[in-house]
Formats: sequence, structure tokens, C-alpha cells
Amino acid sequence: MAEENKPDEKPDLEGEGSYRADRKYRKDLHEFLEHEDPDELARKAKRDVEENPEPYRKAEEEGKRRIAEEDPNDQKII
Repeated sequence: MAEENKPDEKPDLEGEGSYRADRKYRKDLHEFLEHEDPDELARKAKRDVEENPEPYRKAEEEGKRRIAEEDPNDQKII
């Protein structure tokens, strides 16, 4: 029989329903946005890729290769 939570207790769900992980994610996101400008980071990343595309191309190919190895059906869409 499942034990019920007391009214003052917060449920400690885990997995996709992890309240603790959700709170940490929201806190970390808020702190990141206080200190960083996502638009500027995106512009910098774009400049980096345009100036030196080879490492990014290699990383993309490696990612595609790994996905295809994990699930051969993905080879059709990659």
C-alpha cells in the first residue's frame, strides 16, 4: 500500500516528474540569464563557425555517425 504524504511534506517524485530537478533547472536558467546574453552568445557562435567551420563539421559528422550506430533506422533521416 502506498504511503501518503503528510500535508507539510513535498512529494519527492523522480524521473520525468522530478520536482527537485525542475527547481534546479529553473534556478540555474534564471542565474544564467542574469549573467549572459543568449543573442550575443548565438552571434559569437555563428562567427566562430563561419571563421573556422572544420571542427564543427567534424563534430556534426561524429554525432551523426554515433546516432546511426545506436539506431540504424535513424540512418534514413540523417
